[in-house]
Amino acid sequence: MQGAVCVRATVSARGVINIILKDDAQGGDGYITAGRNYSVGGDTLAGTLHLAANLGESGFLNVTGFHRFHDFTRVGGLDRRVTDIKGTLLTATSSPSLNATQRQLYPLMAGFAYVNWINGDAQSSLTNLQYNTAYNFGDVEVYSFGTYSKRIASAYQNARVPTRVARTVAGGTTYFDPDGDNPPNGFSPRQKIREDDMAFTGGVRGDAGGFHYDLSTEFTVNADLRRGISPQRL
Repeated sequence: MQGAVCVRATVSARGVINIILKDDAQGGDGYITAGRNYSVGGDTLAGTLHLAANLGESGFLNVTGFHRFHDFTRVGGLDRRVTDIKGTLLTATSSPSLNATQRQLYPLMAGFAYVNWINGDAQSSLTNLQYNTAYNFGDVEVYSFGTYSKRIASAYQNARVPTRVARTVAGGTTYFDPDGDNPPNGFSPRQKIREDDMAFTGGVRGDAGGFHYDLSTEFTVNADLRRGISPQRL
């Protein structure tokens, strides 16, 4: 990642991760990018800011922040429960077939005939914070570096047709719409994930008795939460 405190390069054959830490003593840089897919959404905005400063006479601090937001791409697909391969609403004699109620309600689905939004990019928000710092006391250098990342993303699942949620009492069937729309027009549930990842390292290094030593300790946390989202909570 350009401007990041640490640059990571992976060697897939061995699974090795090489980390090169930035140790600039002063200055900074940053950039912003924006874009979108031509006609299906996917608005994207990303930016990073890197700052470096002296710490006293023999130390430095590097800090980098990065954020990227990417919106859904609406690449709705034809759904064989609703239309044929040409996007024409199914009939009472087609296979599969639709009854009169289904033929009345299915054209009300958002984006008809391309009603299924499971085909397309998820919406995601990614934030990375990174730092690297050290202070040289002569024979001993004290150092620390760390990262914190938060990712929030949600993706559409298979569309639910307007007749999916129903109740039949005494031979009469009532269809329900979670959004409260009347007549019901179906809905597209979403699955959401929130992930927090952090790692902090601190240590001392130097030379003693003809040997170089480096003693450090690390604290790491990775936590994620996955859940479904009903239409009322989108």
